[in-house]
Amino acid sequence: MYYNDDKESAYNKYLKCAWNYANSYINFSNELEKYNKIRSDKLIEYKEYYNNLLFCDYTANKYAYRLINKSITLQNQYKNLEYAQNKLKNIDDTYNTLYNKLFLD
Repeated sequence: MYYNDDKESAYNKYLKCAWNYANSYINFSNELEKYNKIRSDKLIEYKEYYNNLLFCDYTANKYAYRLINKSITLQNQYKNLEYAQNKLKNIDDTYNTLYNKLFLD
């Protein structure tokens, strides 16, 4: 009787963890999409700025790529992306532990 209750409790934890994993994965995916969108928009913005100053495309691209890492908006989004990635990793470790306990033991 105790064994079944323990298995049922572990299974409920596993389901909850699986749900959290799915939500965290979606959150990470959304943060990555936002990061890539901001990066793309900033590159276009910087390139247009240098093209308006009559720089050639090569030089405008070069300067745009140099400036992209200094964008505060992009840096803040990167922090959000890192947070989501770490949360996903932590849940992934718990998920794997519960999975192994339930299905591989």
